[in-house]
Amino acid sequence: MTNAVRAFVRRLADYPGWSEFQTKKFGYVLQEFRDDLYSDDEIFNEFKFSADIEKQRRVILLYLHLQGAAQDLRDVEFYFRRYPFRDLPVSHDDHFRYTCEMFFSRVYAFRERLKKYLTALNENLDDKTFDIGDFIKLFDKEFKQELKERNSIHHHKSFYSIDTDQVYLTGLMPSEKGWDREQRRIYRRVTKEWVARVRQRSDQIEAFLTAVAYASVTHCKFLAELSKEPNDSGDR
Repeated sequence: MTNAVRAFVRRLADYPGWSEFQTKKFGYVLQEFRDDLYSDDEIFNEFKFSADIEKQRRVILLYLHLQGAAQDLRDVEFYFRRYPFRDLPVSHDDHFRYTCEMFFSRVYAFRERLKKYLTALNENLDDKTFDIGDFIKLFDKEFKQELKERNSIHHHKSFYSIDTDQVYLTGLMPSEKGWDREQRRIYRRVTKEWVARVRQRSDQIEAFLTAVAYASVTHCKFLAELSKEPNDSGDR
């Protein structure tokens, strides 16, 4: 799939007007520094591809977004590993709880992007028989707990568990009696456990992504053709 993405990007470079449009977009980003580059009208008039190329481009873009969601989940590990709010009004238990909630939201984001990608992929299949439901049902079964927690924090209440309660309660105790050290000890323990959970779930997400990539180049004609084009790295 990586090779297919690279090959498609190379093809776009040869599409009439695309490189020039990209140059204009780059110039627009720099317009804060130079007022004489390009007008809003030149940028906000979306570039028009042919219908077939646009359908293919949507598949490629949505796959890249799906890859991004997988990486976003993996990056949550580093939020657990660092507490950057010393002397600021964000407590250890707040930071810990917010990061747990971010973890759940990242899992949900992958699920939603997966649905969008598979729908776009199906539109590019000749037989339209790719069963999107099977992938989603399998994902929902595997990540049932995370999706349940995400639904709860979005619609009902903040996330609480024995871990968050331990960090919170030890933070309420008087520091002169050693409770501050106890809170730090508990905080290190629970965050270490959650780092392990993030890594495990990220590996499982990567397995889903690999399966989706394989199914894509197997069932989708234009992706299969792109994946066979030669490239320097030899990736597929």
